Amino acid sequence: MQLKVIKYRLYPEDNPIGYAVGFNVRLENGRSFYAHTIVDLEDLEEGKTDEEIIQIAYEQLEGHIADKVATLAYAPSIEGIEINIDSEYEVKVIEIDERVTNLENIVGTLLYGGVDL
Repeated sequence: MQLKVIKYRLYPEDNPIGYAVGFNVRLENGRSFYAHTIVDLEDLEEGKTDEEIIQIAYEQLEGHIADKVATLAYAPSIEGIEINIDSEYEVKVIEIDERVTNLENIVGTLLYGGVDL
């Protein structure tokens, strides 16, 4: 299991009540999930390091993470599975690609006198 901190900031920004800490958890079978919590500022002793705050956040989520890992650990791997995209979705993707190409051409013309980006 790989545990990575992907969110760490005071929350909310304008009048913080705590640190928002989020973890991405990735299992050996390729399954992953996100877990987050708020570490309340009132519960923190002055001088706590970022690492200590992250440890507190992990301890708050430890039971939830363990339960989710237990559920997903024996699920079959999803990496490498091919999926079929319905034709409506494919048409939308093609339309978006065409619009992006057109926009790039317009920007290239405006900025560089017709040089393709």
